[in-house]
Amino acid sequence: MDIEFVRQLMRALEESAFGELEFVDGDERIRLVKGGQVAARPAPAQAETRPTPERALDSRPVPASPDASRRVVRAGVAGTFYTRPSPGEEPFVSPGQTVQEGDTLGIVEAMKMLNPVESEFTGRIVEIKAADGESIGVGDEIVVIEEMKPADV
Repeated sequence: MDIEFVRQLMRALEESAFGELEFVDGDERIRLVKGGQVAARPAPAQAETRPTPERALDSRPVPASPDASRRVVRAGVAGTFYTRPSPGEEPFVSPGQTVQEGDTLGIVEAMKMLNPVESEFTGRIVEIKAADGESIGVGDEIVVIEEMKPADV
């Protein structure tokens, strides 16, 4: 892989209004996300089969405090929800974890585009309602967050 080509892609993404860029050439795949990470890995085979949906390592609900304000992050697009950046990697978030507004909670793949699901709230993950690899629709509940004021975090 030519590092100068990757740099050109990074500059093109930075100068665009897009938040993400994916380039596939044969068996090489590059995915760039603004404010994210660069991932270079083999492109999926044409006859790729999707795994059946499975829950994140531990998606059991976490008890909320009595005065908590629970908020639900919903899908903005229909597609396949993924809890991890790629197979074998750790999930973006897990129940009990504290997140900030704008943190990535997962990815929805729609029409071959990977759309990050970002937290709309600062708080603690109470429950991950969508399973890894599950098909979701617009408005489906993905993650429940116990909203916290910045001083509580």
